[in-house]
Amino acid sequence: MHRALIFLTLGWLPVGLTPRAWGAQPPTPQVVDAPLDAHAKASKVDAAVPLAAGDLIRFDVFEHPDLALTIRVPVSGRFAFPLIGDVTGVIGRPVDDVVSEIRRRLEADYLRRADMNGVVMEFAPRKEERIYVLGQVRNPNAQLWLRDDPPTVSRAISVAGGFDVSARRDQINLLRRGTVTVVDINAVLSGVKGAVDPVLEPGDQVLVPTQDRVYIMGRVKQVGAFALPVGEKLTVSKAVIQAGGFDEFARQDQVQLIR
Repeated sequence: MHRALIFLTLGWLPVGLTPRAWGAQPPTPQVVDAPLDAHAKASKVDAAVPLAAGDLIRFDVFEHPDLALTIRVPVSGRFAFPLIGDVTGVIGRPVDDVVSEIRRRLEADYLRRADMNGVVMEFAPRKEERIYVLGQVRNPNAQLWLRDDPPTVSRAISVAGGFDVSARRDQINLLRRGTVTVVDINAVLSGVKGAVDPVLEPGDQVLVPTQDRVYIMGRVKQVGAFALPVGEKLTVSKAVIQAGGFDEFARQDQVQLIR
């Protein structure tokens, strides 16, 4: 964040993120018969939710019905898939990530092409899942995340009371599992083509930063802090104009810029 002070007399400025072989058999996961039409109920949001013990998943490989498998995720997070053996570390990963691993391992040694999908047909009960909106909003808070109606970044900010006056709206930070995505809410609300208002997932943090400012002091008509415009240069003369211009006692030939 950049700050500057513009003085007309004197002043100061404080300047200031190989496939595994079959080995010892793991505990046998519970295999459950389930109808294929449950695939139609899956959503993109469901596919992004981290898996938990007890979730019911159906895997299908196109033209290979013998490889179909329906399981409940065991507490160990490990289950055996036909041909490739153990699939481990399932808990905490989205189902699409698990499908990608299985596909890669099948194609490495067993199938020329493995067109497959995985669907979470039933989620096990979870503790309340939340998202967090922090920074320059009127009411920073933790909000309940609802699977049936997941919020977007803009909606979560609205529930938090909206932006405060010092918010920078074009660089909202969405923190998800250690990865930061920058969201331009100005572009979203203006309908700019290609602007994205991401759907939030459990545990997401929305961080609204402070707008960069310059501080104009001394012999001007309106002393104070002024927002640094985004996408354009602010010169000293423009800053003075924003402050209402010089007053009658200003030394216009001795304006000081401290950075």
